[in-house]
Amino acid sequence: MRRIDRKRMVEDGEQPPLATRSSLLLRLRDLGDERSWREFFDLYWMLLYNVARKAGFGAEDAEDVTQQTVAKVSQKMPGFVYDREKGSYKAWLMTVLRSRMADHARKNGRRVPTVSLEFEGLSAVRGRDEFKQLWNNEWSKRMVSLALERVKRRVGPKQFQIFHAYMMQEWTMREVTETLGVSNRQVYMAKYRVGEKFEEELVRLREEGAD
Repeated sequence: MRRIDRKRMVEDGEQPPLATRSSLLLRLRDLGDERSWREFFDLYWMLLYNVARKAGFGAEDAEDVTQQTVAKVSQKMPGFVYDREKGSYKAWLMTVLRSRMADHARKNGRRVPTVSLEFEGLSAVRGRDEFKQLWNNEWSKRMVSLALERVKRRVGPKQFQIFHAYMMQEWTMREVTETLGVSNRQVYMAKYRVGEKFEEELVRLREEGAD
């Protein structure tokens, strides 16, 4: 993915207000709030599944682990208090997933080929560090994917196609213009106009509790 100008996204290092970022977490305390839980699934389900898969679980086991993680989150939510000073929700969710992965492997008597669990013969510190790196990588990919899905609904199909080819797939200018039948000017316009909306969606995801 090409670098996108973030000047308009965050001015002088300003971050979205904590109260806004934690709004989804507050709403999840109501287990009957179907809309908020649907947002949670949209944000996190694929992330949890992909991390479990890349940590070494097969498709069926990864799905089980993901379901167990969501179930654990729902158990904790009614009394959950978000205190950013004690750590981010992102870090807490990572810990819940890692714990479910270890429990699932132990209960099934399996040795999962993963760098993330200390019972695989790695030190606990090394295991945590490598799992954290895997988690952060997948987290970033998922946020980009979600932002792109939202942008696609906000712009014309041609503009999105140009932006995705040039900025995300990193086609050369010549490849874009010749393959899509557009001018250099159209490519630059899509880069900045769609790119601006893309950054807006990344910020919005943070505000919805994705970070």
